[in-house]
Amino acid sequence: MIKIFDELETKRIGRGAGIPREEGEALYSFIKEHNIKRVIETGICWGFSSYYILSALPKDGELISIETLAKKQEDTVVPPELWPRWHIIPYSSEISLFLAFQTNKNIDLFFHDSDHCYKNQMFEWETAFPFVDFIGSHDTTLKGPPFAWKDFTEKRNIHVLVTLGQLGIGARIWP
Repeated sequence: MIKIFDELETKRIGRGAGIPREEGEALYSFIKEHNIKRVIETGICWGFSSYYILSALPKDGELISIETLAKKQEDTVVPPELWPRWHIIPYSSEISLFLAFQTNKNIDLFFHDSDHCYKNQMFEWETAFPFVDFIGSHDTTLKGPPFAWKDFTEKRNIHVLVTLGQLGIGARIWP
């Protein structure tokens, strides 16, 4: 897997945005360790987090990405062999996130990496909360204080399992 991540880093040149390698590897490991099969993420940009997620998912796994820009798979760093398990919804999360959860059952992980303003982060996590066991985010502290990730995890009693740089992943504690 290291070779794949090395190849991914060569694609980062000239593309400033995207989850850093160390955080991407932590996301990859988390998905593998927790047997995650289905993920909804918001935000694609160049597709670095999408690449890590798709690489970690089992062969029957699926990634649903919500992106406001008219992004195509070929506009990203994600290689064509991963495209069949990747579905892009070309609308804002305000329009499509709830519907995505309603029409796609058994989502294991929601991963936020889109508009990082406090209001949007809280909206996305609150929308995902009833549907998933795990919630994650990248760039959780760029727009603060206030810090949305800390506020959300405390409010919803999320058990934080991973914190590394700007990456946070937590588990929902079911009553």
